[in-house]
Amino acid sequence: MDPSAFPEREKEDAYHFVAYLPVNGILYELDGLRRSPLMHAPVEDDWLDTARETIENRIATYPPGSLMFNLLAVRSAALPRLERLLHDPSTPAEQKFALQDQLEHEQSKAKRGALENKLRQHNLLPVVFQLFKGLGESGLAGKAVADARAKGEARIAKAKAQGEQD
Repeated sequence: MDPSAFPEREKEDAYHFVAYLPVNGILYELDGLRRSPLMHAPVEDDWLDTARETIENRIATYPPGSLMFNLLAVRSAALPRLERLLHDPSTPAEQKFALQDQLEHEQSKAKRGALENKLRQHNLLPVVFQLFKGLGESGLAGKAVADARAKGEARIAKAKAQGEQD
C-alpha cells in the first residue's frame, strides 16, 4: 500500500513516531497522526523483510536526499543477551570466545556512555568561564591563542604534506 494515497499524509509535517509491528501475522503501521492502525501486508516468519520493503516504499515517496524522517530500531539490550549466551551450557565453546569479546566491547561502550551522561548532567560553563577569565587576567590568553594557532597551522601543514606524499 502506498501511504501517500491517504489524506492523512498531508498532516506529516508534524514530527512524530511511526512504528511497524507484526500482529497476528499481519504487518501494521502505528502512526500517531492516524485514527487507527494501518494494515499493510501478511507476514511470514521474518516480518522484518516485509517491514523493510514497506519502509523503503514509503521513503521512496519523498524527494531524493530528503531529511524528513529518521529510522530507529528498538532491540533488546546486548549485555544481558551476551551474558545469558556465555553462561548457557548449550553454547559451543568456540562461540564463547567471540561472545566474550562482544561482551567486553559492549561493557566498554556502556562505561563510555555512563561517563558521557555524567558530563551532560554537569554545567561546566562556569568552570570554562573562570578559566578564560583567569587566562585574561594573568595575561596568558594571548599566548594561549597564539600557541593554539601555531599548533593548528602545524597540523594543517602536516596533513597537506602527508596528502601530497600519498
